Amino acid sequence: YAYGTPSAPIITAITGSANKLTVAFTAPTSDGGAAITNYEYSLNGGVTWTALSPVDAASPIEITKLATGATLTNGTTYQVAIRALNGKTGLTSNIVAGTTPLSPPTISAVAGNAAATITVGAGGTLTTPITITLSQNLHVRAISE
Repeated sequence: YAYGTPSAPIITAITGSANKLTVAFTAPTSDGGAAITNYEYSLNGGVTWTALSPVDAASPIEITKLATGATLTNGTTYQVAIRALNGKTGLTSNIVAGTTPLSPPTISAVAGNAAATITVGAGGTLTTPITITLSQNLHVRAISE
């Protein structure tokens, strides 16, 4: 029995969270005559493709890995496309930008004898931690990166 390729799904929304993109989509209007068993995704506009693992044939899908197997990087925008698999590779969806959010910086404070130290750790757009030391009367004694 000969069957065809699935038509293109349509990405309807992408939600970014820490190291993850959740992609909502409308399934292809045609499965090509054979059941859709999985989807592939691309994070670079269709240059490289990765099959979902574990297998997932329903919307939404969660993407957590690059084609290399590395985890998605927070604060990065990816050009997302998907396509259905039914034993053959389906047509490519629309390409939609999806962004993982930046991780918030960490903040800690330590009270000492006649001084306090506040440390703002890397996160957000801050790549190097900053430490601020205040004297008893709240004058800045030192700032270090």
